[in-house]
Amino acid sequence: MCLRLGRAVAACATAFILLTISGCGGDPVPDITGQRYQAADYLLERAGFRLGNIDYDEGSKDPPGFIVEQSPRADSLATLGDEVDIVIAGPLLVRVPVLIGKQESEVSQILADADLRRGPAFEEYNDYIPEGTVIGQALSPGSRAPDNTKVGYTVSLGRKDAPVPGVVGRWEDDARSFLLTLGFPSKIDREHSPQPPGVVIGQWPDARTELDLGKRVGLTISEGPKTAVVPDVRGMSVDDAIDKLEHAGMNPTAYLIGGARSTSLAVIQSQQPEGGYVAPEGISVVLYAYEPD
Repeated sequence: MCLRLGRAVAACATAFILLTISGCGGDPVPDITGQRYQAADYLLERAGFRLGNIDYDEGSKDPPGFIVEQSPRADSLATLGDEVDIVIAGPLLVRVPVLIGKQESEVSQILADADLRRGPAFEEYNDYIPEGTVIGQALSPGSRAPDNTKVGYTVSLGRKDAPVPGVVGRWEDDARSFLLTLGFPSKIDREHSPQPPGVVIGQWPDARTELDLGKRVGLTISEGPKTAVVPDVRGMSVDDAIDKLEHAGMNPTAYLIGGARSTSLAVIQSQQPEGGYVAPEGISVVLYAYEPD
């Protein structure tokens, strides 16, 4: 009977030991040393644990970014859901923020908020992204970098060139304002023309020509027609009157009246417009001539 009782006690002791090893004391913690942060997070989650505090060892001789210590240690028992603290070789790593799509004026503050610094800024032309907008960054958004790292980026200069619009026929102020809105300053020449003063009568380069933004577009502005004082040619011979009016830039036409037959004998009796009138150059002047008795 004593023998049977001893065997029963031994069996109970063995059962207690097995129960203790098999789960009553917790579950084994996986070994995550030598892993990167992302892999360690996955391994812990798969085993039923959570990633806890993260420290960094800048003096470690192990490759930066790899886990060199963990607590609890690998294969020790812990309760499912417990946190596992880690130490990563190298400096503190911070997450790189998104700079693309932001205005350049915002970059410094965005990086400072992420414990990073503004790095070199590059510029390039872009047909679609407005000037001053960030279009690229040296470190990918969401990646990790040592704190205080300089992050470089690229900023759009906007379009390099664009087609020149046609502005002939517009008023000067309207044409210059329109061109400047599109990125083209203008330079002005003026000349007389039949068009009213202030109207654009020519441009260079022609409309639809591709031109670098910031380059000047030449505009020729009408000063209106040249003017001249109509000479008073009354009492002059027809030939002399016509010669004088043409020399003054007028377009004379003579009519013989009162039975006059010869322009060589006829003299000017009246004219329209009258002498002294300020008229556009090239105006028609009608002359009426008669033969004196």
